Amino acid sequence: MISKTSGYAIRALVLLAQKSTEMHKIGIQELAAELSVPQPFLGKILQGLVRRDIISSTKGPNGGFFANEQTLS
Repeated sequence: MISKTSGYAIRALVLLAQKSTEMHKIGIQELAAELSVPQPFLGKILQGLVRRDIISSTKGPNGGFFANEQTLS
């Protein structure tokens, strides 16, 4: 059985792998809405994935999350 945290992380990774690039990042609001996940909870999950270098993120008005090249391999 997969925990909610793991399930949300897997769903977010799949979405990022399909729709994001370093030039086209996806914001936390868009991710949370598309996955129907509470935004604060998803933010903590994504921060953990960034710390483990599974995905990357940038701050600012054009910021967001995107899949690393190694994640897509």
